[in-house]
Amino acid sequence: MAVAPETAPTHAASLSSATGESSAILMARSLERPLPLTSAALLVVVISLAEEPAIAAGFGAAHLGLHFLCTSPRRRPARAGRLGSEVARYLGNVAIVALMPSFAGVSAPAWLLGLPLALCAPHFLAGGARSMLAIGALALAGAGGVLLAGGPSSVAVTATLAIAAIGGLSVALAGSPFREEHSYTSSLQRLEEVVAAREQAEAELKRTREDLERRVIERMVALTDANQKMEREVRDRRLAEAKALEASRIKSSFLANMSHELRTPLNAIIGYTELLIEETEEIGVTVIRPDLQSILTSAHHLLSIISDVLDISKIEAGKVEVTIEPIEVAALIEGLGRTVATLADKNKNTLRLRCPRDVGVLKADRTKVNQILMNLLSNACKFTHEGRIDLVVQKVSHDGRPWFTFAVRDTGIGIEPEDLERLFSPFTQADTSTTRQYGGTGLGLAISRHFAQMHGGDVTVESSPGEGSTFTLRLPAEVIDPRTTGLLSISQF
Repeated sequence: MAVAPETAPTHAASLSSATGESSAILMARSLERPLPLTSAALLVVVISLAEEPAIAAGFGAAHLGLHFLCTSPRRRPARAGRLGSEVARYLGNVAIVALMPSFAGVSAPAWLLGLPLALCAPHFLAGGARSMLAIGALALAGAGGVLLAGGPSSVAVTATLAIAAIGGLSVALAGSPFREEHSYTSSLQRLEEVVAAREQAEAELKRTREDLERRVIERMVALTDANQKMEREVRDRRLAEAKALEASRIKSSFLANMSHELRTPLNAIIGYTELLIEETEEIGVTVIRPDLQSILTSAHHLLSIISDVLDISKIEAGKVEVTIEPIEVAALIEGLGRTVATLADKNKNTLRLRCPRDVGVLKADRTKVNQILMNLLSNACKFTHEGRIDLVVQKVSHDGRPWFTFAVRDTGIGIEPEDLERLFSPFTQADTSTTRQYGGTGLGLAISRHFAQMHGGDVTVESSPGEGSTFTLRLPAEVIDPRTTGLLSISQF
């Protein structure tokens, strides 16, 4: 914005200068028309007074021919070329003025032809010293011609004074006789140069615009091709994604429907194995008891894996059911402690449960909350050896609502920072070495987080390698039935 005050006077000055030059050029151009007429009128006078009118007419015609030749319209010649043509014209006319009295007769005032030349000298020769020299040359030519033709000296003096007076008057009218840049012709030449420069700039601008339009068209064509290619790729990807989702949905629906067929045989195996263990105890046959116990353990492990896979399939198929009921949190934690104690003792871990007896009631799905906490505690027991596992339960307030937090802390192997992002993805563990060493399907955390989010809560983790991990389950104290909130939808893992 600060440029405007500075550029405005410059533009105004340029406009004023251009206006002044245009006025001078118009005046100069206006002189080009009467000068030939004046020369022709004086020529008629000279011919009428000449002793040899034919010769005088010839010289006059040569004079007018030189004038029209040098002033005829042409396409903006170079400044040096224009000046050369004007000098050549004046030298020719000087010769005509000097020679005409000798051929046309002394009685004819042939020097009158020098008057229009003296009048237009400042105009065509750009003023200054060149115009003064031209006027002097014409005056001397007029006087010399009279003297060479044998005319009286008084006529020669008259010719000199007349030509010099007319020339001086024209220089005075042109202004600044010794400053060429203030003459009409200089203004005309400057304007012609400006116009030529503008025409060149316009031609360059036109070429640039045409080149820019060509480039824009090329870019538009390339962009259109790229957009069409991208649209085809997006369309193909959407089609492939739709097919993949449909295949996943069919697979999930199939597995969810196969729940009964998969669980029933395993439950039968578990049941018969337990009966066999009891019968061996009754009859005192203890030799096969370890084998039966291995069968029972493997069956329970297989049933757990199948349950996790079926849970994921139900989640993906949108067939998860949630039943909200009041849960005594203290009693829930006490029952979990009895169940997890065996897992903790297996790796010589210390299990500590810290839950106030009056912590209150949680309204949620008992089975799913128990499954979440069981997954977190069993993971802590599995990845911790001869360490400590703590379950801390608190009731807090958040956004004006009561919430429960269940923090499971262990002193186990911990998790690398780059593995935290994919920890809750299905079928994923920290790394392949962990999977080989500790086993598992990698579904527990994914199922736990989804169940927590269905209750309006979440499962988060904080961990450092070699220092253990802390998994925190946060649930609102009163969970809203997901069937009324739209949370029962197909999960996209």
